[in-house]
Amino acid sequence: MVNTRIGEWMWRFLALSMLVMVAWTAWVLYQLSPPQTVLKSAYEAFSAAKVNELQMPKQTVQGTIATVSASGEPLKPSDAAPAGTSAAPFPTIQPPKPAAEAAAATEPVAAKPSAAEVIDAVQAWARAWSAKDLDAYLSCYSKDFLTPFGERRSEWEMSRRQRIGAPKNISVTVDSPDVKFSANDKASVTFKQGYRSDLVTSGATAKTLVMIKADGRWLIQQEFAAN
Repeated sequence: MVNTRIGEWMWRFLALSMLVMVAWTAWVLYQLSPPQTVLKSAYEAFSAAKVNELQMPKQTVQGTIATVSASGEPLKPSDAAPAGTSAAPFPTIQPPKPAAEAAAATEPVAAKPSAAEVIDAVQAWARAWSAKDLDAYLSCYSKDFLTPFGERRSEWEMSRRQRIGAPKNISVTVDSPDVKFSANDKASVTFKQGYRSDLVTSGATAKTLVMIKADGRWLIQQEFAAN
């Protein structure tokens, strides 16, 4: 009787042990091979995390410098380096120019005076004299013209009108003009002046005109016989 009970409890113990072993084995297999739904969820979560990582801007030193101008302001998308090219690691910064050099660079460069313009003005003066065009002739003189003998401008003009108006014809020539500049707006012209009229004929005489540029024109400020 006792042996029968011992055998019965032994079989029960063995059956329970087998049941525990089967349950443990099933649990291990479940952990090693999860259901497809678990795998799919894990894969989708991993893919979403990867996409977010790619879309986030990379905070690198080179990337920051490539998208910031030398003045510290962000560059426009069109200013960024094209795809496939590497941006310069650091922008080139020029040292500031001295104040005097910067001012000189911004000031317009004055045009150099032209000797041809001065000679053209002298030739126009001679043509107006030859044509007896008194208004054009007198307009070749500047407002501050120094009259030969210190007389008033009105007296000098009256004298010139009388002397130019008296002959029937006049011919004035300008030969071998030599221009020298003392400034961009001041020059002296030395030449051989020829004069001939129906009243007087004279040989070539040396003459000098001091010219100034005013209102875009070269005008006579002083005239005298050259030494």
